[in-house]
Amino acid sequence: MMYPMPVIWATKEAWEDFAEHATFSRLQKAFRENKDNVLSTFHRENLEVILRKLAKGNWPVLSDDFIGEYPKDIWRIPSAKTIEQEIQNYHFESAKYLIDENNQMLGVIVSKDVVITGLVNEAIKARFPDRNLVRNGLLPSKEQMKIIGKHKADINRLLYPFGLKLAANYWVEADDGFNIVAWGAPAYFRPCMGDDDLASLICLFN
Repeated sequence: MMYPMPVIWATKEAWEDFAEHATFSRLQKAFRENKDNVLSTFHRENLEVILRKLAKGNWPVLSDDFIGEYPKDIWRIPSAKTIEQEIQNYHFESAKYLIDENNQMLGVIVSKDVVITGLVNEAIKARFPDRNLVRNGLLPSKEQMKIIGKHKADINRLLYPFGLKLAANYWVEADDGFNIVAWGAPAYFRPCMGDDDLASLICLFN
């Protein structure tokens, strides 16, 4: 295998090299096999390397037939590089597929403040999404999750053709900006119940 998966205690550089070259399915496998190995900050940093790649999703290039079948569900922008500027013009009431000029899907846009770019619907122990993920912008805010909860059925309708759907619970940044809470649709939040508490990760454009 050209790019074997490093051990979790390998260097960050080794994990960055793996994340750069491995297929999306191998990245998913690497995260799944190591997500509970967070015995130190060093381990968390290596897992975060994988998460940053998973956060971009594995979206397809949409066919002309698909786009023709769902024209009202499409919102096209020039490229991924212009997302930050373009989303400020989003004014629709419903969620839509966000695609670029080459029909590459970039995620699901729900509002100016919410673009879902990736789903990690594994059961993630609370010991992983610690303050680093909050500080590094890898966890959504409660306000963003309230918007997602409001549009949950619509989002799941868009995700269905790709064999995806929203998980029951996601880790969310708490109001204090340091800790985490768990979200449950449409707008229910509960405190983290300890290191072994479980929820999933939803990745938004940041």
